[in-house]
Amino acid sequence: MNAGRQCVGSVIDIKVIPNSRKTCVEFAEDFLKVKVTKRAEGGAANKEVERIFHAIDRGAKIVSGLKSPRKKLFLPNVCREELDLKLSELTTQKKSG
Repeated sequence: MNAGRQCVGSVIDIKVIPNSRKTCVEFAEDFLKVKVTKRAEGGAANKEVERIFHAIDRGAKIVSGLKSPRKKLFLPNVCREELDLKLSELTTQKKSG
């Protein structure tokens, strides 16, 4: 925690892949790929995305792209400085070789 600095949260770009075999979060080029088992009907996939990210921030909320695979997700309680560490808790990184 940084004294004198106020956390304003973080926004991350994600791409949601609904109706996947398994739920997982992976690093992609300039966004996170979020695979969810729910279908993209009635907001079910979006709710699952928010539920996944509640593991690192209970206030996680999709703020744009509700009807698109590409979305912006706001994490109000995760400062930019700690974002990579928090995301590493959720992601599966492909090993090279």
